[in-house]
Amino acid sequence: MNSATDQGPPTEADAFLAPRRHRALHYGVTAAAGATILFLYYAYAESLPTPPGHYLDWFWGIFSFEFRNHVLGVLILVPILYAALTLGWKRSSAVVLALLAGVAPYVVDFSDGALTLFESFSLLVVPPALVISVEMLLASNARERQARAEKTRERAEVMRQSFAIQEDERRRIAQELHDTVAQTLLVNASTAHNLLTGNGSATEGTKAALEAIKHNSLDMADEIRSICQDLRPSILDHLGLISALKWLLDKLNQDTGVDVQFVLTGEEYELRQDESVAVFRIVQEALNNIKKHAGATMVKVLIAFDPGGLMILIQDDGEGFEPFDDAHRYALSGKLGILGMKERAESIDAALQIVSSKSSGAEIRLKTRSGTPQSVA
Repeated sequence: MNSATDQGPPTEADAFLAPRRHRALHYGVTAAAGATILFLYYAYAESLPTPPGHYLDWFWGIFSFEFRNHVLGVLILVPILYAALTLGWKRSSAVVLALLAGVAPYVVDFSDGALTLFESFSLLVVPPALVISVEMLLASNARERQARAEKTRERAEVMRQSFAIQEDERRRIAQELHDTVAQTLLVNASTAHNLLTGNGSATEGTKAALEAIKHNSLDMADEIRSICQDLRPSILDHLGLISALKWLLDKLNQDTGVDVQFVLTGEEYELRQDESVAVFRIVQEALNNIKKHAGATMVKVLIAFDPGGLMILIQDDGEGFEPFDDAHRYALSGKLGILGMKERAESIDAALQIVSSKSSGAEIRLKTRSGTPQSVA
């Protein structure tokens, strides 16, 4: 297993491994421990067992377990397991093979029978094999999780760029409507007004037609301006997110008469532009859903600025609905607005949670993961 410094970001499996700067130390500890144990095996094996009082009694005390239980060489597991846990299965495999090969002549003794050989080699091979297998499984799972995370990041980036293009197109269309259609309608209204006031000989029918043209032009200009605001509110670009959200709430109150409560806490700071737009669109869609479907009499919006991110809570006392665990089921059921909210949240790496049930209203929680905030002057 390669350590986190070899390639790619660190994974959970890398927790078992040593950074590159410590790798030489672990190689040295493994080599020293292995060499010492092998030396003791080969240098003093013929002296066992020793008579009481012999100067090699200490050696017999250490290795008596091996001789009594027919598991010769089991102490070599110490450097083997140490290497497996600190160097990873790829590097430790060579160490394991080298140490097993080194202890093999010490273990092989056909005079004790095949069973003794099987017991010794099983006890030596199985533990490192298990450790290596577990590490390989951890590495495989870590790679799978990393691949899934990378796909999620790629999808979020694609959605972020798609929403950015969409917002640019909204801004362009809104500007075109305002500068061409709305202005033309205002010119028509002004012309009709001038004809009304400057032509005293006009018949009553002509005056009524001119008055109708004037009022219709002004009404259509107001409607165009409203469409432009929905497409891309200029207040979001000029005055910022909070002012734009207050505008949404005021508009909801004016259109429906719903009691609106707005609470702002924390020290306000600026979000990235893509975050501000995404948050605005999510709140806008939530309020549109309340307006069209909830039948609510009260809406409460809490905005809390925190160094760890912006938190928004939207509550209503309307009819509510049954949310889905799988976001794509919203698309299958025709709830594309909620699916769009979730996708916008995902595009800025924000967490969106919807809590609702029939006849108990709905609660929408949005939490961004902003970086270091910049205070608003």
